[in-house]
This record gives sequence, C-alpha cells and structure tokens, in this order.
Amino acid sequence: YGDPFCRGFYPWGNEDSDLVEHCKKVGKMRRGEGIFADGAISVRFADADIACFERIGENEAIAVVVNRSDRTYEFISRGAVELLDGENGMKLSILPMSAAAFKIKKDDGYTVAEEIPNLRDI
Repeated sequence: YGDPFCRGFYPWGNEDSDLVEHCKKVGKMRRGEGIFADGAISVRFADADIACFERIGENEAIAVVVNRSDRTYEFISRGAVELLDGENGMKLSILPMSAAAFKIKKDDGYTVAEEIPNLRDI
C-alpha cells in the first residue's frame, strides 16, 4: 500500500476544533437521516449567494440551504426543524456564510427570502 498523499495538506496537530466539531455534527445528522442515502434529489435554486436543494422521501423532505452572502436569509414554512441545532418554527434564520438543513413534511411548501430588518431596529 502506498500513501496517495491526499492527506498531505491536512493540518495535523493544528486542527480547527470548531470546524472539526461542526463536521462531526454534520456527519451525525447525515447518518441519522436515511433520506440523505435514498431520497430523491432536486436542486430548487442556485445563484452566486444562495443554493437550495432537497432530498425527498416518502413522507418528508429535507431542504439544505447554503448562504454565501453577507446577509441573513429566512426559511419560511408551515413548520420546520433545523437539523443541526434542533431549532423549530415557521421562520428560521440562515446566517451569512453558513448553511442549514430543514426537515419538513413532503408536501409542505417553503420560501427562502432575505430577512427584512424590523423598522424599529433601523
């Protein structure tokens, strides 16, 4: 066996512990949701700032939203659970330069929109 040298750039001994913990969380989420292995996939939207795809199962769907912008976006639905932090509700935030995975009922619609600041906060 020869080392393919694909791990040569890994920062052995100098890992970013926050990034390692985040990757563990994402892996645990993926293993805990069978829909990631056998659900149909649909790309719902993609541009320079936002990408959204779904994994669709028999009774539920998971919408994954990646926010590359410097603005906060909202996931608006009849009710969703964000799988990485367990937050649930009808309006959930997707912070700048982050991603989120939302579990919803298969036939529930949703919207992803830029958050509009409260006028009292301006």
